[in-house]
Amino acid sequence: MILNEGHARDVWSVLVAKCGASRHRDCVDQFVVLAAEKSTHRLEYRFSGNLGFGGKVYLDEPPRVSCYPEDETAERLEMIKEANNRLKELYQAWEIFMVYPGDIYERNIIEEHGSRTERRLILEVNESFVLYQTLYDPPDGTYMVVERDESGDQKQVTMKEWRIWAKLARKENPSE
Repeated sequence: MILNEGHARDVWSVLVAKCGASRHRDCVDQFVVLAAEKSTHRLEYRFSGNLGFGGKVYLDEPPRVSCYPEDETAERLEMIKEANNRLKELYQAWEIFMVYPGDIYERNIIEEHGSRTERRLILEVNESFVLYQTLYDPPDGTYMVVERDESGDQKQVTMKEWRIWAKLARKENPSE
């Protein structure tokens, strides 16, 4: 799982608040850089904190915290439980924004004379924009509004515009 800088800092904030991770800027910055560039394997990062030397965060989906079994105590298990619950909440809030090429989002659009379903196929994503293609598969008796620009059926929107639209959408085929 690759995180953007904001999400990585959110994870670190949970580690500080729930597990006593270091607030030192170098520790935070190192984690943020690694979380953003780790692409071939899941990131396993030792932060220690109040969980002892084996205190680690795993950037799975959702991210999770653990410690060595021999270091487990009732207090540490409670910290882990609280941290993992908070990380799961964060992950669920981010999930709609984890946009990947090939994903399809669907949203019902309410209009003056009824409603329609809009489906968007994600073509390209970067920090600044999302490029998508609107998919058309209207059932008999309905109409679809076509969004077009110079590239035909493809439309580019800023990441901010995408997030506003995606908050009310659902992923048809979550990425693996």
